[in-house]
Amino acid sequence: IDHSLLFSESTQSLWMEIARRNLLELAVYFQQSWNISSKVMNRQGMTPLQFAARSGHVEMLPWVCHPEILHHQDYRGQTALDAATINGHDHVVQWMQDYALQLPQ
Repeated sequence: IDHSLLFSESTQSLWMEIARRNLLELAVYFQQSWNISSKVMNRQGMTPLQFAARSGHVEMLPWVCHPEILHHQDYRGQTALDAATINGHDHVVQWMQDYALQLPQ
């Protein structure tokens, strides 16, 4: 069971905002104390990974990236990699490509 799916919509929205604003200390707290997952989505189907990638926050990626959501598409059909590319965040694109290469095939 993904227990983070049991969190309220407000808590899940806060997790998205933490990723968008690059609030690393709060990200660590959410992960370690609340065990909130990176797999939660908002009403538009966006994950914390997509918010961090769109905002160019490479430091946040280890806290919000999960193999199961790396290629997740939101309701507009965009992935986190798409969001980083569109917004010109080459360092995020590189991190995500390196991360994908490390995954078991």
